[in-house]
Amino acid sequence: MRFDKDYMATGSQAYQFPYLYWPVYKLAATGFRGVPAGIVLSTLHLVVVPPVWMISRLLIKEHGLLGVLLRSIAVMLAFMSAVPLKTLEATGNDLLAAAPVVWAVALILQAMALDMTSATKTSIYAGLLAGLGVACKFSNGPLVILLPFLFLLFKSPLIDRPKWFVLNSVATAIGFLVCFSIGATISGSPLAIRYTLSLVSVITFFFQRHGKQATAPTEGKLLWALFLLIFAAFVPWLMTTGNGRYFMPVLLLIGPVCIGLICRLPVTKGMKGAMALIVFSIQAVALAWRTTPAPIRLVVMDPG
Repeated sequence: MRFDKDYMATGSQAYQFPYLYWPVYKLAATGFRGVPAGIVLSTLHLVVVPPVWMISRLLIKEHGLLGVLLRSIAVMLAFMSAVPLKTLEATGNDLLAAAPVVWAVALILQAMALDMTSATKTSIYAGLLAGLGVACKFSNGPLVILLPFLFLLFKSPLIDRPKWFVLNSVATAIGFLVCFSIGATISGSPLAIRYTLSLVSVITFFFQRHGKQATAPTEGKLLWALFLLIFAAFVPWLMTTGNGRYFMPVLLLIGPVCIGLICRLPVTKGMKGAMALIVFSIQAVALAWRTTPAPIRLVVMDPG
């Protein structure tokens, strides 16, 4: 599509919650050409990178250059499947809509890793972010309903876990209703700005209060929690759409989980680094092979 000349309708999504499409509209309205507009839109997707790095930091505890290498590979693997990469050229809102959901998962895992005595604020913040994710894209709903169950895995008094479960569920509903109702009455430009500012302010406030690293013994528990979340998410996803793009928040978790599992193996640090590089190389080769265009064959029809 010629960005500055052609127009393609965004379908019913643009009417349900059109505000993530506002950058596309504004770029087209101001006369941006295809390449600069593509750079701007791709840069907006960087909002998903920090929570994926945060999850990788919680799962991968190696220090020094090896730790940086393993966490970097984990983040790259999260975005190296065909589904996230195809969204950069097909639709503008899948990765952006996944950002609040991934942030919610990251905040819950951080609270779990810190063995916090009270996760009340975390349950509320994560719920509001999850509700924002559902308001941005309805297909996040079947995945978000699983997040409150993560609070049942906390090492806390049994009486507190149901409370956090309920608080997270209520906050999710409030976040969805507020964001979607405001979005139905306010023009796209200010709400797009509010979306960004709200997300950044919530995350910044949380890091100011709880921005310290987890202790090593919690790695296995976090891996189990993510395993349960990923496998449980398959059920509502397959029962509703089965569309790969609509599984985006969960797909972004697979890279950190993969490298996190390698780090749990009883092998040397050098072997862990080698295995991570092998996994990365296999995915890179598969991606290159999958995205290489097939040669065009011209068939000459015999008029006789």
